[in-house]
Amino acid sequence: CIQGQSAILDYEAGNLDYVKLTSEVIEDYKDRDDLVTYLSGYSWYLSFNFGNEYLANKSVREAIAYSIDTSAMCDSVLKDGSVALDGFVTKQTAINESGEDYRDAAGKVTLSYDTDQAKEKYADACKELGVDSISLELLYEDADVSKNVAAYIMDALEKTGFTITAKCEPKKSRLQDMQNDNYDVALHRWGPDYADPQTYMDLFVTGASNNYGHYESEKYDSLIEKALTTDAADSTKRWEDFAEAEKVLVNEDTAIIPLYQAGNTALQNTKLTGIQYHGAGVDNYRHMKLAA
Repeated sequence: CIQGQSAILDYEAGNLDYVKLTSEVIEDYKDRDDLVTYLSGYSWYLSFNFGNEYLANKSVREAIAYSIDTSAMCDSVLKDGSVALDGFVTKQTAINESGEDYRDAAGKVTLSYDTDQAKEKYADACKELGVDSISLELLYEDADVSKNVAAYIMDALEKTGFTITAKCEPKKSRLQDMQNDNYDVALHRWGPDYADPQTYMDLFVTGASNNYGHYESEKYDSLIEKALTTDAADSTKRWEDFAEAEKVLVNEDTAIIPLYQAGNTALQNTKLTGIQYHGAGVDNYRHMKLAA
């Protein structure tokens, strides 16, 4: 995707009809008629390594969840059209026959930002673990966006009482560390392979290859199994199974912390029409045309 200051200059000169903007420059173009924003299907979240003695404690995970104001993070750090997640499955990705969005049907399952609750859960965790303080390492990749989000998260957790150290690596190294269980908390993302909740929910079944933190829940597994077998032919019940499983994953167990759905902001020639942006799969340019 074309972006950067040189690309913006080419766009302004009429040599390009589309240029993606980074969060650093969006404010300079926010009132323009040719500014467009749209959501991707990428769900960014915090992955926990359940092999870590601290993170195996639910109060620790809840304290982390309550510490992070995801809406403020999107508004003040990302500023690129990204939105706070209400669950792990993103908006505008899975739509049923009636045109209902899965996210609307499932509702909000994430824990809401609450500094008092965060500090209370942190105190509970220290008591349960028999420690005075909790130290964790945050793993993230060396892209500017990830660095900014990681800095925001670290600051939020330190205000709660956590001691947080940073581990910044290229994406390939980050993924390798996650695969090798060489991490505590990781800033990670998942994008859909197809337009259905299953493409997200399969990740956390016990033993799944992308279940890096080794989350295990018989209740979660049984709900996913039910969605794929008993209720497979009933689209309504199937979605209900996924929604209940998502509630177990995100709310009841706080096994992950959904952060934001990645957005895109760009300058697009007002004469350029017909581009169809999709949360799942590739964007469609078949009907794209540039008016004279």
